[in-house]
This record gives sequence, structure tokens and C-alpha cells, in this order.
Amino acid sequence: MQSNPGMNNETIAKGTRFTAHHADDAVTFEIRRMQGRGAWRAVIVAHEDYAGLERVFTSEQIRAALRHEAMAQQASAAQSAWFDALETGARVHYHSGFGDYVRTTVVEVDGKEMLRPLALVGGWKLGTADFHIENIRNAAPRALRPRSPRRRRG
Repeated sequence: MQSNPGMNNETIAKGTRFTAHHADDAVTFEIRRMQGRGAWRAVIVAHEDYAGLERVFTSEQIRAALRHEAMAQQASAAQSAWFDALETGARVHYHSGFGDYVRTTVVEVDGKEMLRPLALVGGWKLGTADFHIENIRNAAPRALRPRSPRRRRG
């Protein structure tokens, strides 16, 4: 992620980048100039479909977007630390939605740690588990998120 001059003391200035929704996507906006009192004109940058489109935001909308982004980065870092602390062989249950869980074990496949599904747990409804049942039958491991390289414990 590029440095963001707007993160210092929650100031907003030309060049500040933030994420906001546009149409059917979350896109990156960059502030181009002030647009009256407490308003800023921003342009969508680096997006295949919407690059160059402009929109006006209030200062509070931009501050809220910057706070949300900082919170999401903190949550992602905490999640990464949790996953990185898992040992090969550890059991993990992940929530597949609507009270449905998949019991997995951490395995190493081609030098990468992944989760291999073992069983379905919870109140699975008929017809909603087909994908997971097939993965259990095939013992198909999958990564739930990109894993950072891990140092081997001595």
C-alpha cells in the first residue's frame, strides 16, 4: 500500500488516498483538491473499470474511510499472527456460514501450510454441504488466506 499523507493527525490534503464504495466495488480514491468548505474532490485511481471518475466527499466521510482502513489493517495483522502461530497438525474449525463449521487440520503441502478438511460440524442443511463433502472425500487441502513465510522452529 502506498504511503498516505492523510493519515497524519487525520489531516486531509491533496494526494490523500482512501477506499470507498463505487457502483459494485470498493475502489481507491485520491484527493485532487478542496471543493468548498469541508468537501473534497477525489478521483478513482488504478481501477480497470472506474479509473478517472470523480466524486465529492465530505471531510468526515474521508476520515471515516481512513479510520475503517486502519481498523481493517489491524484486524488483518492480528489474523495473520494467529494463523502464523499454528503448528502443523493443529485442529482448526472455520465457519462456513449459517452455523456450519468445517473441522480441519493444518498440513504441509508442497512447502505451504494449508487446512485439510476432516469433518462437517454444526447444523448443516441438506444440499448445502456438497462442496465440502467432496473436499473431505478427496482430502483436498485449501488455503483460507495467503500465508506469510514461516521460520522453522528449531
